Amino acid sequence: MRHNCLWLISVALWPLPVLAQPGITVVLFDRAGLRQEVRQTMKKETSQIFREAGIELEWVDCETVGEPSAECVRPLGPFRLRMELFTGRNKKTPWVAGMALVRGSSSVLAWLYPERVQELAQKASWDFGDLLGHAAAHEIGHLLLRSAAHSPAGIMRESWEVKDLWRLPHAGLVFLPGQLKTVEAAISRRTAP
Repeated sequence: MRHNCLWLISVALWPLPVLAQPGITVVLFDRAGLRQEVRQTMKKETSQIFREAGIELEWVDCETVGEPSAECVRPLGPFRLRMELFTGRNKKTPWVAGMALVRGSSSVLAWLYPERVQELAQKASWDFGDLLGHAAAHEIGHLLLRSAAHSPAGIMRESWEVKDLWRLPHAGLVFLPGQLKTVEAAISRRTAP
C-alpha cells in the first residue's frame, strides 16, 4: 500500500509537458508618433487579451522613417500580421477607431486611429493606452477570424460608445467563450496543411 501511495505521489509530481500556445507576430508601424509608454501599454493590454484566449503575441516595432529592418519587411502571412497606427481620422468613416482589411486567407493588415481612441478614452475615463490595446485586439481579432463580423458583446462588439465604456469593466472587453472557440478554430485552420 505504501509503495502504491509513493507511486501515485511521484506520478502526480511528474512534470507535464507545457503545451505551446499558438504564436502570432504583429509587425507594428507607428505613423502616429505615439509616446513610447502609450505604445507599450497598448501592446501589453492587447497581448494580455490574447494570452487569456490562449494565443501569444510577439510584437516587432518598425521604424517609419529611413530603411526598415529586415524583420520589418519579411512577408506577411497567417501568423504574421501588420498593424499601422495613423494620425487623424479615416476620411471615409471618421467615427471608426480602426479597420481590418479582411480578405479570406490574405487577412493580414489592420489600421488604428489613436486620436479617435484617445477621444473615446477621455470621455469614458479609460486609460488611453488600455483602450488602444483593446481596439488593437479587436482589429487583430478580425484578421485572425478572417471576418468583418461583429458580436453584441465582448471584444468583438461593433459599437464602443462612451456610455457603454462607462459601465463596461475592462474584463467586459475580452473574447467571450463562444468567441474563444471561434478564435481557436480559426487558429487551427491556419495551422492545418
